[in-house]
Amino acid sequence: MKQEPLKAPTSAELIDELGDLQAEIARLKKVQARAGVIREQILGWMARAKPAAEGTFDGNRWLVVVTACQKARTIKDLGKVLDRLGRKTFLGLCSFPLSAVDENVPLPEHAKYIEESLTGPRQLKVMARGRAPDKNK
Repeated sequence: MKQEPLKAPTSAELIDELGDLQAEIARLKKVQARAGVIREQILGWMARAKPAAEGTFDGNRWLVVVTACQKARTIKDLGKVLDRLGRKTFLGLCSFPLSAVDENVPLPEHAKYIEESLTGPRQLKVMARGRAPDKNK
C-alpha cells in the first residue's frame, strides 16, 4: 500500500496555530499566577524549620514535598579573588548586568563604556487580524 507524503503546513496554518497557542498561554497565565501564590503559602509552612529540614504535606489527591534549603554560594571578597586569579583572568571571568552601569554611570557617559548594535535576536509579535499592534509591548 502506497502512503501519501505528509503535507507541510502552510504559512497561514502555522501563523494561526501560533496565534491559538499564544491565546492559550495568555489564559494560563492566571492559572500560573494562582499556582505561584499557593506555592509561596505552602513554602511559608516551613519558614521556621531548620534549613536542612524537609516536609511532606498531604492533600486528598496530591502530596507536596518541601525540600531542604538549597546551598547558596557567594564570593566573600572580590579583591582577594582578583589577587589570586590575576587581573587578566579575573576580567575574563567577570560579568555583571548592564543595568548596573545604567544605575552607576550618568547617561551622557554610557557611550564610553557600552556598545550598542542591532545584532540581538528578533522578536515575534502575534495579534488577532484586524488589530493594530500595541506599541507598548
